[in-house]
Amino acid sequence: MSGVVSMISLLMNTGFTAHVFSIWPESWLISWMVAFPVIVFVLPLSRKIALCFVREH
Repeated sequence: MSGVVSMISLLMNTGFTAHVFSIWPESWLISWMVAFPVIVFVLPLSRKIALCFVREH
């Protein structure tokens, strides 16, 4: 997922150039380094918050 997001963001900002595929791995690495900790730490919190709004039967 982070790879797709970083590729779309890169293409929107730079356009499709000859250097896209040489720049993309670094962009992907940075987005992965941000996305992974966010998922690890924010997902449990967001699940708890969501469960507060869902009523069990």
